Parts: sequence; C-alpha cells; structure tokens
Amino acid sequence: MASMPEYTALSSLGSDNVESVVSSFTAPTLRALEENSNDTKPAENALWNAWNALIKKASETPHGNQEALVTFITTLRSKSEGEGEKLEGGELWKDLPGFGMAMRDAWNTAPEGPLPAYVNLAAFVARLTAQESGSALDFSVLGLWTLRFAFEADSSETTPKDPSAAAAFLAYAAPAFAKLSREGKDLDGKSGKAGEGCKKDGVGENWRGFNKERWTRWIAKLNDAPVEDADSELVQMAREKTQDYAKLE
Repeated sequence: MASMPEYTALSSLGSDNVESVVSSFTAPTLRALEENSNDTKPAENALWNAWNALIKKASETPHGNQEALVTFITTLRSKSEGEGEKLEGGELWKDLPGFGMAMRDAWNTAPEGPLPAYVNLAAFVARLTAQESGSALDFSVLGLWTLRFAFEADSSETTPKDPSAAAAFLAYAAPAFAKLSREGKDLDGKSGKAGEGCKKDGVGENWRGFNKERWTRWIAKLNDAPVEDADSELVQMAREKTQDYAKLE
C-alpha cells in the first residue's frame, strides 16, 4: 500500500497543496481510462486502489488533524478532468463512484484493528457525513450501526472500542445526526433496526432508523460511557458537541 502512487500522493497532503495532490491521486485512474477506452475494468481497479489508499490514510491520520483530508475530498469532487466518465455506476469525480463500497468493505474489519485506526476512520466518515447528507459523502448508515453497537447492544457484545468510535461520530457530526433523528429518517429494510440491548429494555421494536427516542438513548448512554475504557478526550468532546441537541424539539 505504501508504494502505491495514490498513497504516496496523500502522504504529502497539506493545506497548501491540495490541488496538486488531487492531480497525482487521480492520475492512475485517468491514465487507465485513456489507455483502455473499450474496457473500464482497469480504471475501476485503479479507482478501487485509490479509495483504499485514501481509507488507509484516513485511518492513520489523528482525528483532530483531518481537515486537509476533508478539503481533499471536496476538491476531488469538483475535478473537471474525467468529468462525465462513468465507473462503478457513478460519474467521475462528483459521485465518488465505488468509494462507498470500498468504505463499507473496510468498515467490516475496522473494529478488529487497532483502536486509534478505528476511531480515526470513524471521525473521517463523520466529518464527510457532516458536509452533505444525502450525497456521496453521506455515511450516516455507518454512524447508526456504530452507535447501535456502542449504545444498544447487549452488554456482553460491546467492546471498549465501541464507545470511542460512537463518540467520534457524535463529536464530528452531531448536527447531522440530530437532524436525521428529528426528521425520523428511516433506513432501508432492517438495516436501521434496534440492538439487542434495546429489546431487553423493552424499547425499539419499531425502530427502522433515526428517531428522537433513539437519539435520547444515545445521548444518555454517551454521558454514561465508561471513559476509562475508551478515548476519554473524544468522549468528552462528543458530550460537549451534543449538549445543544440533548433534547430534540
């Protein structure tokens, strides 16, 4: 991974060179498109590598220092070179085609990795979701799943990592999640169902996504989180960020 050109480009990212990093990051995909005009597979493979390089870099970047990565994403989406090209069912670069799939793939194993990497990735996803819900940057479903693991699971299923990852979402995307909860935004199928701990408490039978009752539980559980087993600074930050949204009208 470290030898990949996309990862190398991201490793030089700063606040004053975003445009040049975007150019270097997108070059392998654009080159694959140009060299294989009748076959999108090479470009799709290059794009998949690019997203995984970005995800790795996000997991390595401390959650408080990710502003440049967020700026990188917004700049990438406005890149004109390759505009109109369709890959993975989406348009370069506006739709970030394949990024959501790559992120979900990484999310399946993130909880098993080191705590800092999991928390950093959660914070990055939260920062993106806070930018623009309902778009290619909307990862609210990952946030709900993380909050469910942390605050709705049976106590025997919860790990010390879960409150930290949940706190990352609330620290960096509290307004977005409060809005979704106020609006009662449901998810598809059973992806927004309540955790087993809720069932034992006699609540959540009809939950299908975000709602006020669920938000109230999350905030209460956040305030009771065992900070000695979690990232105490991040949990405290989440508590402060959610103070204005403790009660949804």
